[in-house]
Amino acid sequence: VGAVGQPFEGMGDFRVPAHELEKQFGIEAVGYSADILRENIAEISKEELAEERRADEEMFFWDDSVTGELYDRSARVCLALRKWIGDKALTAVTVNFLETEGDNAGLPIMPFTECSKSMARGIGYAGEGDVLTAALCGAILGVFPDATFTEMFCPDWKGDSVFLSHMGELNYRVCQGKPRLTEKDFPFTSADNPTVAYGTLMPGKAVCVNLAPLGDGKYSLILAEGEMLSVTGENNMSDSVNGWFRPKRSLTEFLELFSREGGTHHSVLVYAPCLAEMKHFAAIMGFGCVVI
Repeated sequence: VGAVGQPFEGMGDFRVPAHELEKQFGIEAVGYSADILRENIAEISKEELAEERRADEEMFFWDDSVTGELYDRSARVCLALRKWIGDKALTAVTVNFLETEGDNAGLPIMPFTECSKSMARGIGYAGEGDVLTAALCGAILGVFPDATFTEMFCPDWKGDSVFLSHMGELNYRVCQGKPRLTEKDFPFTSADNPTVAYGTLMPGKAVCVNLAPLGDGKYSLILAEGEMLSVTGENNMSDSVNGWFRPKRSLTEFLELFSREGGTHHSVLVYAPCLAEMKHFAAIMGFGCVVI
């Protein structure tokens, strides 16, 4: 698992020491080199940029805010990250967006679109330096390609559902229609604004998969069946990654049980009837397993 930056301070629910992950599961956290990424960025050719642009013109709806300068500076960093992932033969990657702070020439902007494209190619991903969930996402994508890293942002009590989102990362395979490529205002660090491609998670049956570290080397795989809802009428959250998950149980029961089981705030959403496979996976790995 490539780790671009350290785990986000204060997000202790998913933070597991690297030596524990390697000893128990063989997960190696590979720290990135700012010097190598800077060299990769400098080596991106005009031909590579042009080829990437042609592909992105097919993949996305383009917002008028995406100027040539904005696109090129984002695409260079994305292509540099892609090269690093390939050179290191990574099966997953996590990026802490705060790593873009200051004069870090290795990560001058947040590469949102490459994080998303990586998942579409079967590379696991999680935000904020979350090696554990990135590894989980990579393992799941190896069997179920229609899956994505996600986060439960807030409950919709009236709609009996949970709003799923993240800053700008989603597997474009599970996006309803073409994502919209636009400029993202980025006030979190001194980095320039990047491009981002927003989209709505497609409707359909899905399973929310969460791997919770319980301490003392124990883990619980939490599985929740449900449905991603269709968006009817105007989508007021279209300027973000967005989707609404309705769990099989009532929302209040789901949230209470998820919390009691120690669920973390990063999960993987799988568009497949995968309970049997996930239970088998938990048994192989020595995880506890809970179905909500």
